[in-house]
Amino acid sequence: MSSTAVGEVQDDKPHPAYETNKVLNEYLLFHYGHDDDLLAFPFGPKEALHFPRVTGELCLQAAKEHNIASTRRCLDLGTSVKHVNSHSNK
Repeated sequence: MSSTAVGEVQDDKPHPAYETNKVLNEYLLFHYGHDDDLLAFPFGPKEALHFPRVTGELCLQAAKEHNIASTRRCLDLGTSVKHVNSHSNK
């Protein structure tokens, strides 16, 4: 159990909305889907595609700029299916 800012007690169990097939499919589509499936319209924000890969590339670039020698390991926080980690370790 945990308390909120207003003193309300909440259960620490995961919300069932995050355990549905719909949400799982959305996560997998976002991380592994084809561009046309993610952005079906030509006027959409194409620069937002491939977020996990771009994030991994930015991490590798920052490591080089700060003379971090090893990029063989990666702490992946909050990306649900760890797709950023797979791109950072290539």
